[in-house]
Amino acid sequence: MRRWGPERDRRIVLSHGNGLAADAFWAFGRELLDEFEVVAFDLRNHGESARVAQEDMPWPRYIADIPEIFDAILEGFGAREMHGAFHSMSSACALVAQVLTPRPWASLTLFEPPIAAACVPDLVDEFNVIQGGLAQRALGRRQSFDTPEDLARSFGRARSFDGISPEAILLLAQSTLKRTGEEWELSCPPAVEAANFDQAGMLVQYWNDLGCVDVPVQLILGDLAIHDMPHLARFGHLTAETFGFKVATCAGTNHFMQLQQPEFCARQVAAFAKNSSTVPTGMTAADANRENHHETTRGSAIGS
Repeated sequence: MRRWGPERDRRIVLSHGNGLAADAFWAFGRELLDEFEVVAFDLRNHGESARVAQEDMPWPRYIADIPEIFDAILEGFGAREMHGAFHSMSSACALVAQVLTPRPWASLTLFEPPIAAACVPDLVDEFNVIQGGLAQRALGRRQSFDTPEDLARSFGRARSFDGISPEAILLLAQSTLKRTGEEWELSCPPAVEAANFDQAGMLVQYWNDLGCVDVPVQLILGDLAIHDMPHLARFGHLTAETFGFKVATCAGTNHFMQLQQPEFCARQVAAFAKNSSTVPTGMTAADANRENHHETTRGSAIGS
């Protein structure tokens, strides 16, 4: 876990999707630093987190990690009003964790959580087929690269990453690799990424319980007109309609809207967080007295 930028009275906590890493969302997080403290974390077996044995059923473990991380952030960086801004895999985990082991989030902004809408069985079946295909593709990924630029060129050829700047593509590659001697290896091994895709269908069992979530929730979805995975946006609309969550569409983007339109996405998070906040608007005296830390993707780190 690491804190980007200065301390604030409101905190945004962000994380990433399957196979990715939190530092890839630096441009998005940077847009929030004027008004919020930003804490980023990597899920287990991703980014800078340690590589550990993969559970036979990994999703329950990822879900159980979220409240533990919430508590660790409070302990390591101090008590603040906490708002979540989670992408894909981490958004699903945060939402389900709020059903099973709730924490006092002030708000949750979730970017396309991959939770199939149980009310449409045909779409659930389609989701499971698509996830199986993604798992097969993940198993075929290269594990090692000579340089991050090699992986960036591979990302740049993928339709899913259309509309992302070359600088953001390179940061994505750097964030998802670890240096091992003279080579660079994917932090999230292909077999782990594949298992996460393949078993995401189990999340549908929690869909009917999402009405129990008692904190403000906002869903941010990609544009159905150009989306490469439109079922995720459809699930988002169904979820928002069923449970009364706020929903917004990021025009001209797909599943990676925070990388494609970081400014728009940050504005949506900031507005929702401030609307849900109990902290008075404006800089407090405590803010004015705090040191304005240099802003980098590294920030101040806790944990291992």
